[in-house]
Amino acid sequence: MKFRQSRTSALICAGVAAVLYGASGSGASAQLRFPGVYQEGRQASCTDTGPEPCTVEFSTLTKAPLKVLKASCTILSTEGGSPSKEITGVTLGRVTENGKNFVAGQYLAPLQTEFAGPGQIVINVLADTLFVVPRNFRPAIRVSRLNGPPVSASCTIAGEELKD
Repeated sequence: MKFRQSRTSALICAGVAAVLYGASGSGASAQLRFPGVYQEGRQASCTDTGPEPCTVEFSTLTKAPLKVLKASCTILSTEGGSPSKEITGVTLGRVTENGKNFVAGQYLAPLQTEFAGPGQIVINVLADTLFVVPRNFRPAIRVSRLNGPPVSASCTIAGEELKD
């Protein structure tokens, strides 16, 4: 009986995660929380042509510090050039609660680049991390751009909430 209950619980959890993951691509925030476990997906679009990085900001951590174990992003650029000339880096970090100051943490190297169609480049990043974001800060992923091409980034972080 115990095995059946835990298997059912695992299937329900996987179903909830799949639903939340699907919702995260729609531009809305999606959070998955179990005791000690945290996962959130966010999306950001940056259409300005300046040299400023595109930042995907997550929710403020009010419960506990977060040890980020996985960070992933799919970045779409519609400029049509070489990815090495457009996206110069992806950094996992944190921003203050008001979103004004970014503190860099861990550099994430793009793992896979593919051409999605005429003028479209997709860069997929999936990295293991051990970066800790303190309580009252917001995890963030910053995409550095050369010559300011428009980009859209869909990112997810997952980790464990630490005890204070």
